[in-house]
Amino acid sequence: MIGSFFRFLIELGILTAVLLPINFFVLEELLKVEFKPLHYFIYIYYVAMVLVINIVMMRALKNRPQGYIISFMSSMGIKIFLSLMILVVIMYTGLDNSKPFAINYLILYLVYSAFSIFQMLRAQRGISK
Repeated sequence: MIGSFFRFLIELGILTAVLLPINFFVLEELLKVEFKPLHYFIYIYYVAMVLVINIVMMRALKNRPQGYIISFMSSMGIKIFLSLMILVVIMYTGLDNSKPFAINYLILYLVYSAFSIFQMLRAQRGISK
């Protein structure tokens, strides 16, 4: 369990370390949009969300395998609801260049969600063997 969680943290760090400079380059150089501290908040939010969901799902898989699907669906529902609420609040505060920000936010949501789901499927296969 500890080794798999350490591997998960390393992979999450690598994903973030790869995405951040690519995101910076695309926004600053290609789209000519300033990379603001709010963009760093997006990364902090998604990394924290993936960590919390992973911990909750690993506990659900370990303690109650039959309740895993309910935990999975509820965690994904909470994640999408919180993410959309944060996006709506940020958009209504009058952010400059809101379209590139929203697209960036949603792309990162999809990437981190795919990573989270991949990690959960990997853990589920490891437990079922």
